[in-house]
Amino acid sequence: MTIILCSTFRISLAYAWYEGVGLAIDFGGDWWTDAQGFANIIDNHPSWNKYFVSNSPLPAWWREESYGGIDNSVADYTQLSLMQGHSVDLGGGLIGVGFGPLGYTGPNAVRLGYVSPDNYGYAIWWFIVECSVFKDSSYPSWLYTLTGVHMLLGFKNDAVICSTDLRELANRLTGSGGYSKETVQNAFFHTYVAQDGIHNNNIARILAENTDVANNDKIDSFNSQTPVDATKIIITCPG
Repeated sequence: MTIILCSTFRISLAYAWYEGVGLAIDFGGDWWTDAQGFANIIDNHPSWNKYFVSNSPLPAWWREESYGGIDNSVADYTQLSLMQGHSVDLGGGLIGVGFGPLGYTGPNAVRLGYVSPDNYGYAIWWFIVECSVFKDSSYPSWLYTLTGVHMLLGFKNDAVICSTDLRELANRLTGSGGYSKETVQNAFFHTYVAQDGIHNNNIARILAENTDVANNDKIDSFNSQTPVDATKIIITCPG
């Protein structure tokens, strides 16, 4: 990943929802400012609350309990989680989510959502701002992690990111900071795929439970328990 420091049942929300933000420990400075900014912007949106914001997140936070994780208490307790770091090559074409010197997790240990093996989970979206986790040889294994979570949002290739991207993403999700509110899909694609001299060559990819959640989910309009089946949707931008 190339990193660039930049200057600066469909329902409406009726309950409190939670976001969690993880930034790998080997990122800091302007990146940490950006991660905190993302959390603050989401937190300021009606019905949303910060659950965790960490510069030393652990792989266990996203892992299922049967694999030594504690996702029920952390990532799978939140509706929106985000992890930014450097991905890890696990061999055989599989790419894992990296947490810097604190480790990594692969898809075999992750099951997010209300029909995960322990039938517990509230996850709706997981943003993975790491290179190539969803490249062609890797994404099929990650499809198995969708057990109620609506979407995993990441990259097919080695992406270029900017130290203001997370705040832009949050502004697009919430319709703040001069942006109109967008669907989750559009907010992610418009933030990370653009002919702006920075993100030109990025290829973003979303793994989704179905076309309904992919096309219609917004920060304040989503089905908390969308039906889960064996068919998933893959959306790549540019296609």
